[in-house]
Amino acid sequence: DDPFLPAGFVSAFSAFSLERHPVLARSASAFSGQLAELERALAVDAAASSTPDPAGPMVSVDSLRAYLQIVDVASILRLDRDIADHAFDLFKECSTATCLRNRSVEALATAALVQAIREAREPRTLQEISTASNLPQKEIGKYIKILGESLKLSQPLNSNSIAVHMPRFCNLLQLNKSAQVSEELKT
Repeated sequence: DDPFLPAGFVSAFSAFSLERHPVLARSASAFSGQLAELERALAVDAAASSTPDPAGPMVSVDSLRAYLQIVDVASILRLDRDIADHAFDLFKECSTATCLRNRSVEALATAALVQAIREAREPRTLQEISTASNLPQKEIGKYIKILGESLKLSQPLNSNSIAVHMPRFCNLLQLNKSAQVSEELKT
């Protein structure tokens, strides 16, 4: 009786992805794989801190919800695994630095993903992230501010600048290289 065996209705849909090749398919092709990855991440944290966690099992539930939110949004946005892992690390740091009571774990996890995307200089608009996470932009912005204050982060220079997003937009519009180079020269 393996508790991580996906046998139920919810597990079937958690393992389903609309993407042809999901980002995390190489290591977590099913819901059970995602749980194993989370268990590995939590075990690393437990080994790092020798003192028992006074918060108890709620932290694990919040971590699970955050991990699944980050994995889902990263898969939809086709982000690298490293970015998702860094976002989960940011979430864990923030959850230990602040109290999560009366706060949206999903919004905080999405804010951590936004910060990880900015640090990786992977241009994504807040509108794209909001659509992928089904959260309003205003709520994500509020939690980005909470995350920044709790971790004392500084916003990367020009993270909201159009120059950061221009190469990606030119690629999406399938513009030739000369148009991309001329746009880089203008900015």
